[in-house]
Amino acid sequence: MNNEAPKGGVTAPEPAPKENAPGPVEHPQSQYPYAPAPYRYPQAQYPRERRKTNWVPWVIGGVLGALLIGGVIIALIVALIGSIFTAATGQHEQSTTLTRSLTVSGTPSLVISDPAGNITVQTGSGSQVTVQITKHAWGSSATVAQNGLSSTTVDVLQHGDTITVRSQFDTTYFDHGAARRSLDLLVTVPAQANVDAHLGAGNIVARQMSGAVRLDTGAGNVTLDNVTFTGSSRLNTGAGNIEATCAIASDATVDVHVGAGNATMTLPSNTPAQLDASTGIGNLTINGWQTSMTNPGATGHHARGAMGDHPTGMLTIQVGTGNLTLTSK
Repeated sequence: MNNEAPKGGVTAPEPAPKENAPGPVEHPQSQYPYAPAPYRYPQAQYPRERRKTNWVPWVIGGVLGALLIGGVIIALIVALIGSIFTAATGQHEQSTTLTRSLTVSGTPSLVISDPAGNITVQTGSGSQVTVQITKHAWGSSATVAQNGLSSTTVDVLQHGDTITVRSQFDTTYFDHGAARRSLDLLVTVPAQANVDAHLGAGNIVARQMSGAVRLDTGAGNVTLDNVTFTGSSRLNTGAGNIEATCAIASDATVDVHVGAGNATMTLPSNTPAQLDASTGIGNLTINGWQTSMTNPGATGHHARGAMGDHPTGMLTIQVGTGNLTLTSK
């Protein structure tokens, strides 16, 4: 192609642009002040990893908390017993002691009921049963205490070889001027005797005896020294400790129950009984016997097994809140 200009010095004009020809399209930012932001894909979601919960500290914390609560309950009950048996500042005390002696021809059976006080059963000699009764009363004056002492009645009844010792009185501390009262019993029996004692608040002690022994206290300790269980026997305290050095005769059944407190028992290594022992909250320790130990709950323990070569009897122990220890001798 020839690009040179035409001769004569005349340059050909460029063609004029058409009026309606579209020009370049512009989009100034001010014309679209609310332009949408660029789309972003959402971040990928992954399932959360399950965290493993270590439940052991929670269980241990629960056990310690329950034991602490049980200890507080026992302390409160012990304080209540102390308020019954200990005269407050400015209180006047009156007491009196009387003794009843009864003769039996065979094995005596004693039935004892006492709202508040202490009961001690011990072995004497011969065929005599002796009941020593000590009454206590406290009041805002000597007259009030003496009136309380006089109104405390104790019935001692005998029907053959069965002796009943029974007393009923109010032990409320906030008694609006009336005397507070308690009753201590010291009972001496032959070496063989059956005892069924119920105490509202206080301690029970049994020494050097054998027989069907049923001891129950609402709040207090039960202590046995050299006691042999025969027949059907039971030890129970709602709040307190049971400590027993004892033996179980053939075919005897013994039921031990502690609501809040500890149970400690020492028995011969060849005890003719099956064991069924459990704690709700607390430790279970067995020394001297081969038993199967299980843990049915997060805090409780359970043990079963034979305590002798030819077990014909049964020993059942239940502790709600507290420790249980069994030791052979």
